[in-house]
Amino acid sequence: MRLLRTNPDGSFSLTWFVGDRIPRYAILSHRWEEDNHEVTLEDLSNGVASSKKGYKKIQFCAEQAKKDGLEFFWVDSCCIDKTSSAELSEAINSMFRWYRKAAKCYVYLSDVTAANCSQTQWQSAFRQSTWFTRGWTLQELLAPRSVEFFSHDNERLGDKVSLEQQIHEATGITVRALQGMPLVQFSLDERLQWMVNRKTTIEEDFAYCLLGVLNIHIPLLYGEGAENACFRLFEEINKRSDVYLFRQGRSAFYIIKEATWLIQEIDWYGVKTDPTPLLLAARLGMATLAKLLLDGEARVDLEDPRSGRTPLSWAAGSGHEAVVKLLLEAEADINLKDKEDQTPLLLAVGNRHEAVIKLLLEAEADINLKDKEGQTPLLLAVRNRHEAVVKLLLATGRVDVNLEDLLGQTPLLLAVRNRHEAVVKLLLATCRVNVDLEKPLLSAARNGHEAVVKLLLATGRVDVDSNDRYGQTPLSLAAKGGHKAVVKLLLATGRVDVDSNDRYGQTPLSLAAKGGHEAVVKLLKSFSSR
Repeated sequence: MRLLRTNPDGSFSLTWFVGDRIPRYAILSHRWEEDNHEVTLEDLSNGVASSKKGYKKIQFCAEQAKKDGLEFFWVDSCCIDKTSSAELSEAINSMFRWYRKAAKCYVYLSDVTAANCSQTQWQSAFRQSTWFTRGWTLQELLAPRSVEFFSHDNERLGDKVSLEQQIHEATGITVRALQGMPLVQFSLDERLQWMVNRKTTIEEDFAYCLLGVLNIHIPLLYGEGAENACFRLFEEINKRSDVYLFRQGRSAFYIIKEATWLIQEIDWYGVKTDPTPLLLAARLGMATLAKLLLDGEARVDLEDPRSGRTPLSWAAGSGHEAVVKLLLEAEADINLKDKEDQTPLLLAVGNRHEAVIKLLLEAEADINLKDKEGQTPLLLAVRNRHEAVVKLLLATGRVDVNLEDLLGQTPLLLAVRNRHEAVVKLLLATCRVNVDLEKPLLSAARNGHEAVVKLLLATGRVDVDSNDRYGQTPLSLAAKGGHKAVVKLLLATGRVDVDSNDRYGQTPLSLAAKGGHEAVVKLLKSFSSR
């Protein structure tokens, strides 16, 4: 494998190592930049690497490796010759092993900011990072023994141990796997479940990124299509000795298989943590065993001592519909909160499990309970841009659409900030949403969201001359940003003060002129002269 090192002049050079001569190294995990902004092997060779946007990540990895006493480091974008199909195939089949053997793995989260943010804010962004939705990052999370997470401003957020619960909630991956339990201890079915909701840019990579996780080796044939790649992957799986058990339905063999996993779970956690068999069966979606345990009068609401979660919480958060049905039939408490104040409904919404959400709503789960961050199920669904779940929640008629999170954000304000026009329409259509607040219109005007401004104005219930803490009105903000279309909409209402002053004596016209927005200046002058 090729490894990078920092030269005395600050540039980088590559060295090829083979077998047991490979030194200790750090390895980078990251979401690739779009439009060829990543640094390639050719870029390094031609001395043009520093002109690429992705160069910042290489610098970060080099500096962090140096801090950790590591001379060498590996970055996938520039340590593999992708023009050689043979080298690329060998690298991808070796990738899991390379991440496993790394002394440190640094995860660079380009969409998470830590500077000047509260823990609540960056942890929320952390859970929603696109890094958790990519196919290749699955093995990059599971393979290394040491995984450390960093924000795009190079702030260390924590590691796989300290952020264990947040990672589990973001990915649905069982904690045992995050703690380093050998993947062979998990069923093929469970490992494949970890790939749900993940995506790859190249369609064949959806199969290839699973090679290390499933311990499978196949040649790479880019151009064959995702269907053929998956067929070859499963063809290789079918050669395994455990395929018979893997493909069983609710047979005696399947129950034996589940019981074996359960014993391994209890063995792994040990006696001190005192996990009940029902908790473990619920976490892993073992419906057959869960039914046997419930029939034997297992305690349906006993809490997990580590997380405070009940069997229903675990099953709902993991999307195990069959187990959720069993627990509801056994009269599990549907609104019990865990140590993060999350209810089964909040967990199901956060992990986008629509079928489970429907079951919980039908069982009349409390739809307005908040977690420690002040998030309700509706706020969480809006934040995740999950329109289908927003519809489900609103359809109950029981949701308070005006509840705020700890940052003072309502569902409407979140939808406006996310530019999610469809959800804004849904919320306004309820007639229960409070649109007479300043924030949604101010936010839409500031960011030039023409369609959203139209929707808000159409209600006839917004104060078009409301102002923020600096005394700036929607018209001031739209003019300041040069959003001509929004300025037109606001002027057309006939209810705006064109000459309003903010706290600094600035008018919409002076703000537009200051920003060099000539078209807006002309529009405002023509309106003032009427």
